[in-house]
Amino acid sequence: VRPKNAERLFTPLQMRLLEGSANQLAISLEVDLRHEQAKKSELKMATDHVRNSYLQAFSQDLRMPLISIMGAANRLIEVGAESEKKNIQQLEREIYLESEQLTRLINNLLQVTNLESQGLPLKKVKCSIEVLVQRVLESPSKKMLARTFNVNFDDKIPDILLDETLIQEVLHNLLENAVKFSPRESVIEISAHIDSNHLIISIEDQGPGITPEDFSGLSDKFHRGDRISIERGMGLGLAVCRTMIKAHGGEIWAENRKEGGAAFRFSLPL
Repeated sequence: VRPKNAERLFTPLQMRLLEGSANQLAISLEVDLRHEQAKKSELKMATDHVRNSYLQAFSQDLRMPLISIMGAANRLIEVGAESEKKNIQQLEREIYLESEQLTRLINNLLQVTNLESQGLPLKKVKCSIEVLVQRVLESPSKKMLARTFNVNFDDKIPDILLDETLIQEVLHNLLENAVKFSPRESVIEISAHIDSNHLIISIEDQGPGITPEDFSGLSDKFHRGDRISIERGMGLGLAVCRTMIKAHGGEIWAENRKEGGAAFRFSLPL
């Protein structure tokens, strides 16, 4: 601060005014500093919470295929040459399918890590979403082999630019989730329609639906109206879906169906 006239000295009143202004600025800066420190502390707590949630979900999803592989391998060792070839082949098939599931889980985790930390570019190509759905339904997944699926797509659904590998993983995770949380004899509905400039894909089941308690304590990042956040509560697969859909510029959400069961939906820009 300097006077307009360089030869003129500040008066005592002006000096007190400048000192008071400097003190007010110092207090403001101190408040900003404390606020920034508090925000950093809050961010660290949130990051730790998310990391712990990921680890918990991953360990739970990882444990089941490992237990199945160990159990099938142990039975294979016990029966040995005394068992019929058909029984041995069944155990071998079980080991293969569970190993494939384990590989998918690890690949999902690696893909999410790469997308979130490095921002890797998507390998987008023009693709039919219906073709991707059929690929997933025809994959040798143990969970989906014995289930009934009803595919209902609107006419004239266009091919869109997307990363085939990632969207196929999203479909696989959502369908396995629907299988896991619905009765064995029930039908799982898969549909797609155009809404404005987005393609909306829905996976609907006839299970118990979703309770708000399943998602308590989560951020509102994925909450739209009565749509429920799906960041946690149902395994690592849905967290993976969230990251992959966000990378495509879309949204993902869940809602309870009026007739019972849950509907998981995601959008992709046309």
